[in-house]
Amino acid sequence: MIIANIMSEVMTQQECKKPIKRSIIIRLFLFFLFMSITVGYLNFRGYRDSTRSNYRTNLRGAIDYVISNMDADDLDNCIKTQTKSPKYEQLRLLLDKMVDTFDLQYVYIMVPLNTDGKDSQLYVMESHSAEEYAQGKYRDMFCKTSGDEYPVKASRNFMKAYNSDDISYFDSVSVWGRQYNASMPLFNSNGERFAIICAEINNDLIMDIAIRYIISSVGFFILAGLVVLFLLYRWISKNITYPIKQLEKRAVEFADSCEESKDLNYIVFKDPGFKTDNELDLLSNSIKRMAHSLRIYVQDMIKANEEAMNARLENKQMSKLIYKDSLTRVKNKAAYLEEKAALTDNIKCGETDFGIMMIDANNLKKINDTYGHEHGDEYIVGTCEAICDVFKHSSVYRIGGDEFIVVLKGRDYIDRNRLQKELSGKFSGYRLDKDRKPWQKYSAATGIATYKPGDSVDDVFVRADKAMYKNKQKIKDSTAKEN
Repeated sequence: MIIANIMSEVMTQQECKKPIKRSIIIRLFLFFLFMSITVGYLNFRGYRDSTRSNYRTNLRGAIDYVISNMDADDLDNCIKTQTKSPKYEQLRLLLDKMVDTFDLQYVYIMVPLNTDGKDSQLYVMESHSAEEYAQGKYRDMFCKTSGDEYPVKASRNFMKAYNSDDISYFDSVSVWGRQYNASMPLFNSNGERFAIICAEINNDLIMDIAIRYIISSVGFFILAGLVVLFLLYRWISKNITYPIKQLEKRAVEFADSCEESKDLNYIVFKDPGFKTDNELDLLSNSIKRMAHSLRIYVQDMIKANEEAMNARLENKQMSKLIYKDSLTRVKNKAAYLEEKAALTDNIKCGETDFGIMMIDANNLKKINDTYGHEHGDEYIVGTCEAICDVFKHSSVYRIGGDEFIVVLKGRDYIDRNRLQKELSGKFSGYRLDKDRKPWQKYSAATGIATYKPGDSVDDVFVRADKAMYKNKQKIKDSTAKEN
């Protein structure tokens, strides 16, 4: 209504080629519109980036949790034979739980077949709500997708995720709407990829909220600009042309700087360079304050967004430090207790293919007493590096001054005896290397125990500890004979 009244009054005035009042109104309107769009765009980017970050945290958490609680070899066999094992059914129930726990739309496992959009994927399993189960609205698994479910672009994204080595994120459009998708390849114990696990969040609702927010934000600034324009129009004198032209010039320069400069310090409304002691001075000062306030507002928004991102990064780093040993940089005893709880849960779910290796560094007290604790620390770090070098696919924990634990899973669990011999050989090589300093001749006793029916995690730990002490005594006896 305000802009309509202004434009009507301008159009009824005596015609001229370029009326000054109309030129000022149009330019200032465009200036406010540009600033409104700029602020709206920055708001949208900040909202979108923050949302995507939260999306990725939820999606990654859900996928990591499912992978950590699945038997990949069993699932691989189910896909090859297209049969459903008890572990298959347990995994399907876990997918249903992930949807509610992480506020997801779908979680599913599929095998990408091709990228031409027809029969492109083989569904292995997917999550469903209780309502869908009650109404029978769910598909049979081990079926291929129809050509209209996913477009060619989505099929290509699934195939790309299948061939990657880490998690992939992308926007997906299907018959179920717009989703933000996270996909990660699945590997069996032989390191062979056989499927991908996908988790999706509905993009429609969050985008609608973002659009309404941006529209209201831009509308607010446009309305504020229209109000200011109306006030300015009432106070401009018909006969003062030079100051008006100067104001117009500075406004154009400011708009150009907004478009061309990425540094907000250079986006400044310059002084128009006149003093009239009337309404034009107030107009000039109002525009400068408005431009300054908008610039500060944008700066505050950018600063707040950066602080939020830094805070999230610091929290993430602090979480990592809580579970990391400060000397060796491997996981510490607190992390092992978390892993112990996870292993206990796995045992309850029937996932029992794991082992524990106890490792105790030899001669640490002698190194500390003879060469000092600095070299003793070097001895601990070197021993830890040798362990990590052999057990590349397992988590290593330092639970005491000279004590380490390796939780054996997957490939390392299968090759545990070979890897134990490899580690012992490595320590023997260090001991016989005459070029090494005494604190560089790393040595440790080892003991392995695997889960047996009826065991607790502590039972496996105790057997591994006893095996380690037997090995330590054997090393002492061997050393005594050599001496």
